[in-house]
Amino acid sequence: MFKLHYFNGTLNTGFVALYTGRMIQLASIGLIGLFLPVYLLIHFQMRVDYVMLWYLAGHLAYSLILPVGIRFLNVIGLRRSLRLSVILDALYLTTALFIPRDPLLFASLSAFFVVLARLFFWLPYHIDFAKMTDRSNRGKEVGVIWATHSFLGIIMPLAAGLLIGYYNFTIVFILAVALYLASAIPFLFLPRTGEKFEWGYAETFKNFFRKENRPLVLSNLANGAENAVALVIWPIFIWQILAGNYVAVGAVSSLIVLAGVQPALVELMDEIQAQIDAIIDPTEVLRNFSMKLADFCTANPEASAIIVSELLTFDADRLALAMRYVPDMYGPIRTVMTLARAQGILRPGTGLEPATDFFLSSVLNVIRTNFATGRIDKVRPMLNVTLEIFLHGAFAEKTDHQEETR
Repeated sequence: MFKLHYFNGTLNTGFVALYTGRMIQLASIGLIGLFLPVYLLIHFQMRVDYVMLWYLAGHLAYSLILPVGIRFLNVIGLRRSLRLSVILDALYLTTALFIPRDPLLFASLSAFFVVLARLFFWLPYHIDFAKMTDRSNRGKEVGVIWATHSFLGIIMPLAAGLLIGYYNFTIVFILAVALYLASAIPFLFLPRTGEKFEWGYAETFKNFFRKENRPLVLSNLANGAENAVALVIWPIFIWQILAGNYVAVGAVSSLIVLAGVQPALVELMDEIQAQIDAIIDPTEVLRNFSMKLADFCTANPEASAIIVSELLTFDADRLALAMRYVPDMYGPIRTVMTLARAQGILRPGTGLEPATDFFLSSVLNVIRTNFATGRIDKVRPMLNVTLEIFLHGAFAEKTDHQEETR
């Protein structure tokens, strides 16, 4: 059993195994998912309708064979089914890699394997998730999954774009297969569950189309159609607009999110600048900056993960693109340090640039660390602690004379 301060009590070992395995899979999916429609388009004679047909055939086949396949799951068990799905997904990616050699044959094989992989994975995964989470922690456990999912969804496409741009699709497929196979290791530690599926084929569809289920069915169909556009049409559209620049395709989704939250970030920095112009105590300005940034992160978790990732990147071009949408934080904070120096608060041996760099990097790393571990609710208290540590080290105690002259 595992215990973390974020959760109430101990975590089920099965949930830890399920979470770890799924996050490794999402890292693999993040590498190949955004670029798979583009890859298929290139090798399907640039025919978008062929790409759509490949996806449609896979999902339609899955929906039709699901009630039959579930009966087979009753025989082999849910735990073995999850492990088998890993091998099937690896076969799906491997056959997709060979599509250029014989598009019809290997596209058909990849569709066949991905349908089987979905059949053996999704139902056991959801059953195990329901069984291995408890009511007191379920919301937090879902939050951790989605926070990690969002973080991987930002980082992995950017990494894939760089790998494809500088090398080729082959290296990305190989890494994706390796990650998927690695996800089988945590699944070895899943406990056995004794759930059985009892509906027959006809009964399954009868319940699916029942009148009371229609709103749920229709809403999920609409959600699926929206996701199809985002997962298939959108990557192809962006790739064509950007003239086949894979690195830019990997970064553009992040930039779109940044553009969406730009007004909120500008408003935040305008408030900080107004406090600086009013010559408010530098300590209070830094505290207000930290707390307002914490509130922004809580309200915009996905965008915050992207902002931190882009600002801490080693790629100068990516940073330059991000700074078109993220307002300057360095200039105002350096001005705060200058005011602190003028008021005798900043310690004599502390330079303005090092103090500014250290403060901003500490703030961004606190946000990144807590988002990566799914502890979004800890951002605010951790930023407060980080600020107090910074002030204790960089700022001197005010003397009575300094208080009188302010």
